[in-house]
Amino acid sequence: MCLTRLPIRIVHGCFGCQDRRGRVVTVESQRQADDSITPLQPLPPDCSVCGERPEFVLEIVRPFIGGKAAWSHGGNA
Repeated sequence: MCLTRLPIRIVHGCFGCQDRRGRVVTVESQRQADDSITPLQPLPPDCSVCGERPEFVLEIVRPFIGGKAAWSHGGNA
């Protein structure tokens, strides 16, 4: 009797987005004068099967520079 070990891939979660799980996506955004944040790049789409966004999204927010004093250092400068 000969037993052969077959490679088995265990997948957790949705089969529609399993290849996207564990990835890191970097997205840049810009802070506006009213302190709101506007994305400069689109976020990755949600999975069409489960509706979740499986990637880890790292958002880099650029500071607002210009206009009235955006930063106050709390002293006489």
